[in-house]
Amino acid sequence: MEFIKNNWIKAPILLYVIGFVVHNTYLSNFGSYEFELVQAKYILSGFGAVAFYAICFAYISIKVNLSYIFDSLHFDKIFPWLLRVVSLPYVIYSFLYLDSATDLVIEGSSLVKLSVLFFITANFVVMFSILDLVFMYSEGENLKARIIRSVFRILSVPMIIATAIIAWNNAEFSSVVKASTYFFFGFLGLGLRQEDRKYGIEPDYLDSNAKEEHQNLFTIFFGIIAIAFILWVIVSNYVAAIYPKIPAALGGAKIENAQIYSGNKIISSKLIQETSSWILYINQETGNVEKIKSNLVEKITYSEPNETTPNTYEPPRSQ
Repeated sequence: MEFIKNNWIKAPILLYVIGFVVHNTYLSNFGSYEFELVQAKYILSGFGAVAFYAICFAYISIKVNLSYIFDSLHFDKIFPWLLRVVSLPYVIYSFLYLDSATDLVIEGSSLVKLSVLFFITANFVVMFSILDLVFMYSEGENLKARIIRSVFRILSVPMIIATAIIAWNNAEFSSVVKASTYFFFGFLGLGLRQEDRKYGIEPDYLDSNAKEEHQNLFTIFFGIIAIAFILWVIVSNYVAAIYPKIPAALGGAKIENAQIYSGNKIISSKLIQETSSWILYINQETGNVEKIKSNLVEKITYSEPNETTPNTYEPPRSQ
């Protein structure tokens, strides 16, 4: 609560900046940009991105002490941790790409059924990990706890191999896996930094005889580059695999099937974004990304993916 009290003004600004970067990175995929500064959507997009990564980061940190990261790198702990990490992309993919979750390798092959088995296993692992945090089923030295820990260690190897194979054959799943992998190594890096601080080890970027002001300038410069790189990695993966599948009400930019009524035409489209000035959409007849001024549109109706409409429209006559 004290953190929120001291940073309640900075938080909306941070969310706004993150949302601005995320949304414009997404629009750049369609050759468009948006530089209207007063956009509440940016805060919502920033909140969606931060909330998604915060939840994933909290999940990955289950039963892992950031200040004693080497304790989690032992054989009996690293494999259950890796199992939890590689299981997370399956849950994210199942939630965002439910329609294609069973078509991962080659349609109609036995590998599809096998991949579904791994999806079911991964979802179970995630749910069990969360419940285990509360009820501590795998804690202690009783027979049940030892069996659970052994099963998780054994299961981790085939799950890691299967994840690599499925990601190799599916670009969308690969993007989700990459995002989770960055989480793992990012968490590992933070843990190693905590270990350094515990033993009083501080990084020395320059020669020991360098002036203090030079050391400070280099630290600031290096920090800016590091933050820019991390932000680019996070945003690029989030925009590629997550952001387009989350509904707009939850801070995403899910593309909706819609009919745009303009003049005497009905444009069957996939609506990318609607603002007070313009509408960006994919024309389903031509496959082109098009933009139209909002004042040229009478109305927009949303439809199911397979619903068809005529391509002509008689606008209402003014009385």
